[in-house]
Amino acid sequence: MIDSQTLIDAEKLVLSQAMDGSQAFADLRDKGISRQTFSLPAHQQIWTALETVAGTGGTVDALTVIARLEAQGQLDAVGGHAGVVETATYGALARYKTAAALEMVTEAAKKHALLAFASRMAEAAGDQLKSAEEALDEAERGMSALRDRCGVRQTETIRGAVGTIIENLQWRMNNPGAIKGISSGYRRLDLTLDGLQPGAMIVLAARPGVGKTAALVNILTNICLGGTPVGMFSLEMPKSQLLERILYGMAGINSDDIRRGRPMTVGQQQHFTAAVRKITDAPLHIDDESALTIDKIMARGRRMVREHGVKCIGVDYLQLVRSHSKQASNSREREVSEISAGLKSLAKELNIPVLVLAQLNRDVEKRAGNAQGKPVVSDLRDSGSIEQDADQIIMIHRPYMYKPDKHDPTEAQWIIGKNRFGRLGRIQFRWTAELTKYEEEQNYPVTNK
Repeated sequence: MIDSQTLIDAEKLVLSQAMDGSQAFADLRDKGISRQTFSLPAHQQIWTALETVAGTGGTVDALTVIARLEAQGQLDAVGGHAGVVETATYGALARYKTAAALEMVTEAAKKHALLAFASRMAEAAGDQLKSAEEALDEAERGMSALRDRCGVRQTETIRGAVGTIIENLQWRMNNPGAIKGISSGYRRLDLTLDGLQPGAMIVLAARPGVGKTAALVNILTNICLGGTPVGMFSLEMPKSQLLERILYGMAGINSDDIRRGRPMTVGQQQHFTAAVRKITDAPLHIDDESALTIDKIMARGRRMVREHGVKCIGVDYLQLVRSHSKQASNSREREVSEISAGLKSLAKELNIPVLVLAQLNRDVEKRAGNAQGKPVVSDLRDSGSIEQDADQIIMIHRPYMYKPDKHDPTEAQWIIGKNRFGRLGRIQFRWTAELTKYEEEQNYPVTNK
């Protein structure tokens, strides 16, 4: 443990370095030094003055800091002119080097933040108005924020970024036709999206009854059966119903027949048993708590990745998620915006694709003629933020629902209405309602939107 006087001396040395010009201050700030790094209030005030001077483009030195503190009436609180000058010149008298002092200061700040976090968690655990689950979720969020605060993210140089691009180009040339992201199990969709990309928020949108949940479950099942761990937040459907859908679909059994009491054939029994074996061993993790908040989804998503190595997460569906922030309490649009931004942030933080189901508004059904029922990106319900935050948007359209006399009930189209990583397009699918299953139509090319 660093004794208090040694820590104060180390803080003085860091501040002395910071007052050695604008570049020196900028270097320390880039290394994660902030007001919260310092333990003494006087040192915190000096650092804040440094930030203010640097923000106005002024020269960062003892004189400008003194002038700033004097203007704010805070100079006496830091020891007056003599106190600032002593701190600024401390580097020439210090017993150790700046690097060692910087390490001492940052280490002490991290431990102080950890102690404060532990105190808050102890208070939360003793709060009779909070459930254990709420306290655990708060701990998850707090620990994640603490790691972000204590870690220092280094900016990448242009040289490094160009090197990454060249490596990707070489990979493309050596692997023609291959995809960079996780395979969805649908070849044409993969080629259009380049797979499910790490850090991407991918929205699957449709009107109620079209089969959004089925599409998400189909994709996640395809991924996990290949051995890649996936997670799903099912706010609408319980886990047992989801697993029933998956098993009957894999076994090729019409669930309606089972509900009506029709016995399975020997072949169906064999297929069902094989499906049970496969899904039992598959790394599929489902959280079916309803009315989840965005904070809980983010906390549990982090836990899924940390404990189970999950590489893709699905959320069914966005409009059922809630936010408890004060800003969102009086505005549904603001609430949806916060939820959408939170899901995008989760994808980026965990560096995995996050598939999000969303409802389309009724404008889809109001269109006439050939456009009837055909969704567009602006049909996303409740907020334009979903369109803005999403990296890719897939809209599911089943023409039979609007023109049953002209279309087959199995006909379906997945319309890529937004794609930051490639082209837009329309992919033909076959919908098998009794198996709640989508399959790509192999005889149809991907057409332009």
